[in-house]
Amino acid sequence: MCSTSCGMVLRTLSLLAAQCSQPVADLCKKKTVTAFTDGDRGGELIIKELLQVADVDFIARAPDGKGVEELVQKKS
Repeated sequence: MCSTSCGMVLRTLSLLAAQCSQPVADLCKKKTVTAFTDGDRGGELIIKELLQVADVDFIARAPDGKGVEELVQKKS
């Protein structure tokens, strides 16, 4: 069993647009939230919108000009 400090992502939620619904904002008040977005203007807009309506604990972005789906897993 993993405690909250193990660094694993246990649940995810996907937003497909820069608008954040009220249920998502309410959920963000109850949970630890990490926003992970593309490294483009759209990702920047999503972060700005989220920060206006929700409590975001951490922000992670793909490198400039890259989409999240373009990232590869780092091998040891």
